[in-house]
Amino acid sequence: MAYPDTAAFVRDLRRFSSFAGLITALAAVSFLLSNWLAGIDAMRRVLPGYVTMKAETAVGFVGGGLALSMLQRPADGLRWLLATALALLPILVGGLVLIVYALAAQRGVGDGLLVETSFSLFDVRPLPAFNSALGLLFCGVAVLMLDHLVRGWRLKVQWLALAAALLGFIGLLGYVYGAQSFGPGDAYGAMSLPTTLLLLLLGLGILSAHPLVGFVSVLTAPGAGGHLARRLLPAVIVLPPIMGLALLIGRRVGDYEATFGLIVMVMTNIIVFAVLAWWSSRSLERSWARQRRAEEALRRSNSLLETRTEELARANESLHRLSLTDALTGICNRRCFETSLETLFKQAKRYGTEFSLLIMDVDRFKSYNDDFGHPQGDIALREVGRVLRAHARESDFVARMGGEEFGVLLPRTASDGAMILAERFRQGIEATIWPNRPITISIGVVTFNAEVASPELLLKHADEALYQAKDNGRNCVVCADRPVDAQAQNDPQD
Repeated sequence: MAYPDTAAFVRDLRRFSSFAGLITALAAVSFLLSNWLAGIDAMRRVLPGYVTMKAETAVGFVGGGLALSMLQRPADGLRWLLATALALLPILVGGLVLIVYALAAQRGVGDGLLVETSFSLFDVRPLPAFNSALGLLFCGVAVLMLDHLVRGWRLKVQWLALAAALLGFIGLLGYVYGAQSFGPGDAYGAMSLPTTLLLLLLGLGILSAHPLVGFVSVLTAPGAGGHLARRLLPAVIVLPPIMGLALLIGRRVGDYEATFGLIVMVMTNIIVFAVLAWWSSRSLERSWARQRRAEEALRRSNSLLETRTEELARANESLHRLSLTDALTGICNRRCFETSLETLFKQAKRYGTEFSLLIMDVDRFKSYNDDFGHPQGDIALREVGRVLRAHARESDFVARMGGEEFGVLLPRTASDGAMILAERFRQGIEATIWPNRPITISIGVVTFNAEVASPELLLKHADEALYQAKDNGRNCVVCADRPVDAQAQNDPQD
């Protein structure tokens, strides 16, 4: 069984709070009007012989109910003042009646004082019952504290509202079980049936005003605890009174003795609550099983997503490497070479460091392809790349520029060191045993200096040195003279 929609449940509780306040006020007004205008005694006592509802009690319910209903909407200044004034009515009524009872108890004069200090309009027994006054006082203070004076006391508001609702519920049980008075006299204990109903309704309405705070939040919790509370609480409230009523009726008609009836009641409660506990536990177990399956499916999805993400990252890395790698030789391509050259050039410009550049070309490679075929030429180029990598330092950067042309970047290397490394490359190629015929390379060397304006000009000077090595008979190394910009060469001397 899925959990109920918590947001809808909270919304319904707030609507019930506003509805309870409005119904309480309307019912209390109807009691007042029935007495003042029509004199309908049945409206005050509901059934013949029952205790009547006092006018003071009705006035308190009107104020408390209207205040509660008004506070369910955003309150402006005027509504705030009006709701506060209305909330004071049940406090004044309940407080004054309790003061009179306290004075009567202190002086020990009993009912005589009650008659003399009466402010009732309709009954010989002038004052509301003690428990009615106490419930009105609780409701008035709770409504007054609800959203006005002390905003941080909402938990205390709920306890006051719960106490008022319990007073009404106890009074209702008294009528159901035929015991209207719970105290040492009707003046202290007899609560009218309308008062019990309205006190219970108003107390529950105040409890529902803020369903997300205090102990009421247990009912609105979206988890298993809230689900269990919403399922068990109605049974806990309804079933024991029903069992007690059944026991009482059985004793009155003489079907069984008190002891047997008590045993039946206890066993019935045990069975009912055991069934409820089993039902709730079974439902929670099913929900937990669904949750575990959902969590397991989520873990599998996350694992699959992580695997796919890693595969995608590896594929992207592979694609990136492929975009910077020459497919034939496995070394870097021209794009990667030019990017690295630009980086070295900027660093040298900024920090004054040195680096050198080698451009080399396989001698008479066209005739090699013509004599032995392009597959043999590809094998030769792969071997050239391997030899260059084998003779390069760890910090050197070897790349295939295209065709039979290769390039090497030598970080932090001056001209003399570049010539030594270039000769090492040339000798390594020359000393390699080739399957078809000997292969040699020609190398052009250039070293960075601050007079060169761009990496492209530096590369141009290296190409010129390479062409000079070709003109010198190939299989040799030529270092470019100190390279400068063509514009700088053409500028007049000072």
